[in-house]
Amino acid sequence: MHGKDIRKFKKNADNPPQNNALLKIHKQWKTACISVGGVKLRAGHFPSQRHPPKANVLYLEGLADSMYNHDRLVNTLSEAGYRVIAFDYPGQGGSEGSMDQTRITPKKLSWTSIQEMLESDHKKSTLFAQFKSVLSTDKPGEFQTLLISDMADEIWEAIKNDNDSEIGSTEQINAVIGWSTGALAAYEMVYNKKKDIKAAVLIAPGTNIKLVTEITTATLNGNTEFEHLDGIRPDSPLKVPQFAINLLVSGLASQKWKVDHDVKGLVLLSDPQKDNYVDSEKVESTLKRNAPDFERVNYSGAAHEIDNESDEHRTDGEGVKLEVRVVQFLDDVFT
Repeated sequence: MHGKDIRKFKKNADNPPQNNALLKIHKQWKTACISVGGVKLRAGHFPSQRHPPKANVLYLEGLADSMYNHDRLVNTLSEAGYRVIAFDYPGQGGSEGSMDQTRITPKKLSWTSIQEMLESDHKKSTLFAQFKSVLSTDKPGEFQTLLISDMADEIWEAIKNDNDSEIGSTEQINAVIGWSTGALAAYEMVYNKKKDIKAAVLIAPGTNIKLVTEITTATLNGNTEFEHLDGIRPDSPLKVPQFAINLLVSGLASQKWKVDHDVKGLVLLSDPQKDNYVDSEKVESTLKRNAPDFERVNYSGAAHEIDNESDEHRTDGEGVKLEVRVVQFLDDVFT
């Protein structure tokens, strides 16, 4: 696959990209436009600096995110001998469409059921009413909804079948790393035993989300020296209410997911006082109960986007930086 194919993308009139970076080849990413369910997605792989790679790692981004926004982690994985596969969800980064086409699980609940689950938290109930109000007046277009896990399957097959990918036709995804929404999707893959996944890294997973009406760089991380290559879009869950409700429902469902002991897991947790998007204390409790064998690491002072925090706030209590911790964990599984 070649980055030049990225130029096939057209700017979305409703959610225009905030800069031109998505039209360019970024570092060592081998990218292309791949159509999934009739939606053109930016996807690709970041080659390992070791041949053959130790493993193929699927990276799943968060809401309002981009596959190009996590250079430090991806570069470290590549240098350590891992090939990284990633893609932008519909309406994010360099992909067309809308996040309202995206689903984490096909699970559905009635408005009453969701409201009953939230009524103990007045703030959440109030915000939920806003989502319900927006969704009740929203007139969605005719489009196919796409599960993140299904998109990942199609992306992987397309990459393997490309003559220039240098990936063997029998190779599999061996590990999954997800951040936020992507971590919840990764957890769903592990729970449903999808793919040949031996290891999972969940970074600030969305099992226990906080309802918010705005997504900003300032609240995602406190590192003033970091700048997202691709801008934030959508900048509010209220702009993609159908996905937002699915995120909420999937998070509620995930609190009962018991995972297989055969999969090794690492959970990286943000500071409960700094993260505006997930309740880290409840996340830790949920995964301690449902995935007791998963290792859990806390990052004091880190906001939601832990991997892009300053050196201080992405360093754990043992003095190990997040990206190094991830490599150590994967090496224990694959070497």
